[in-house]
Amino acid sequence: KKLFERYTLHLALGITAFLAFGLFAFQHGYYWDDWAFAWTREHLGFEGLVNQFSANRPIRAYWEGALSFLGASPANWQIYTLLARWAASVALLWVFDLLWAEKRTQNALAAFFFLLYPGFTQQNLAITYQFFWTLHTIYFISLALMLSALQKPRFRILKLTTSILLTAYTLFGLEYFFGLELTRILFIWI
Repeated sequence: KKLFERYTLHLALGITAFLAFGLFAFQHGYYWDDWAFAWTREHLGFEGLVNQFSANRPIRAYWEGALSFLGASPANWQIYTLLARWAASVALLWVFDLLWAEKRTQNALAAFFFLLYPGFTQQNLAITYQFFWTLHTIYFISLALMLSALQKPRFRILKLTTSILLTAYTLFGLEYFFGLELTRILFIWI
């Protein structure tokens, strides 16, 4: 019972993600850059991915290579991207719960708003945006580990080291996170 109570909100976020984005996941195909990524993976393999991403996001090639088990099925990529978006909202909830433990309702609402943000209308570009959602998850986990290290001294060095490594991965993985990384200072202050 205690385990269920602890993870009820995570489950509710997952159900919401499925209802919002998963019901039609098997009806979507490839769109925009998804075609180039899928073709490269299928016909040129890992070496093709390395060449494709070498100019601006070389780390992404290795992530794409690690996900090659998803194959060429658009549905597999839709499901993975849905899971990554859900994981990002759960990780954000973790950050907010560390910052404002007494404001559980507001934290939950913020996580739901993040999950369902209507301004992002490109969820169906699964291959293109799966990396974006994965890095959001990693970034929020990095923040949570840093906050946990500041609040609880147990395993502080391990938490801080892991936090730094994860944030380095997000910064080198996608340049969009450089501005977002500045919020870390605000979170430390809070």
